[in-house]
Amino acid sequence: TVVDDLKAFMTGRTTRLILAHGTGHSGWCWYKVATLLRVAGHCVDASDLAACGANARRLRNTPTFEDYTRPLLDALRDFPDGERAVEVDHNFGGMSIMLASEEFPDKVAAAVFVTAFMPDCASPRSRHVITVN
Repeated sequence: TVVDDLKAFMTGRTTRLILAHGTGHSGWCWYKVATLLRVAGHCVDASDLAACGANARRLRNTPTFEDYTRPLLDALRDFPDGERAVEVDHNFGGMSIMLASEEFPDKVAAAVFVTAFMPDCASPRSRHVITVN
């Protein structure tokens, strides 16, 4: 259960965390938190989402929200079977971890929304994504 996964994390038995950045940021915004977590022995991924920070993808080549979230989705896809992560996000990263949680529910132990967009779970995800023409 989620409660068991969070208890395991708090006692150091679950070591995978994915930190998702928000709009106008990249993985660098988590560097202090990520460093402290790594020193404590946790495995931390604070990768840049598409067209952000050091990610080489160009914004014009990122037409969909799924394309933008692809680095996070790929990280979860590559987890070994049975391994789960605690996802932490801020700002618009809430939308990314919502998508990742829908795509890989068996690989997400918990989603932590830190001053982030937190969509309701009853609506289809397309309702939450803004279309700009």
